[in-house]
Amino acid sequence: MNWRNKLSDPERRKLVQKASSTLWTSEGWDALKYLKEERGLSESVLKEFQVGYVPLRVEHQLRGRIITPIIDPSGDLIAISTRHLHKKKDFWHEDYEKRFHVYGMQIAKKAILKYQKVAVVEGEFDTLSMHTRGIPFAIGICGSAFTFFQVSLISRYATEIYLLFDGDEGGDTALVRAKKMYYEELEGMVNLIPCKMPRGYDPDRFIRENGRDELLNLMKQEKLNRVKT
Repeated sequence: MNWRNKLSDPERRKLVQKASSTLWTSEGWDALKYLKEERGLSESVLKEFQVGYVPLRVEHQLRGRIITPIIDPSGDLIAISTRHLHKKKDFWHEDYEKRFHVYGMQIAKKAILKYQKVAVVEGEFDTLSMHTRGIPFAIGICGSAFTFFQVSLISRYATEIYLLFDGDEGGDTALVRAKKMYYEELEGMVNLIPCKMPRGYDPDRFIRENGRDELLNLMKQEKLNRVKT
């Protein structure tokens, strides 16, 4: 997308507010149908995470895009991430320091404190899917790089961290890097539990096809395997 890489704070806030309300009007019908029927996301989760839509009629470079705001644990709006409704591979997000932030912590932190564990997935839509299907302690990293700064943030709420990355080459690489970081910098600080997804699966597909209990069983088994080794 040929556009500037950063919005002003007022423009960002105005856009998120307008988009999140538009999603529930006639102008947002196609986007809402996609989110609910194709992605299987619940209305309550979409509202809670302030997911929105910029209609095609408006004179804005982000028209036709679904908006997922990136919000820090204190509730401050950091950046927005978008995907085009009709061009499924057309993604755009603002430039921001992704290594310092995670997606959804402002919502998930209460559940993370309650359950004393966190499930880390690879993005906004996997996070939304997990929350829809009864995993309220899920958060997302924007991309596949899991950093020391993100671990430091997460460890304020829980030290048992399950990594649920995609079952593909990129996910494999991310797990290898996370393990390396753990043994070099984090051992004794947190309990890092890599959970290998079946080949070709991401957490969204896995939980849709197998259900919440099977995902929790996978996490439990990976924890037991780690204890044994």
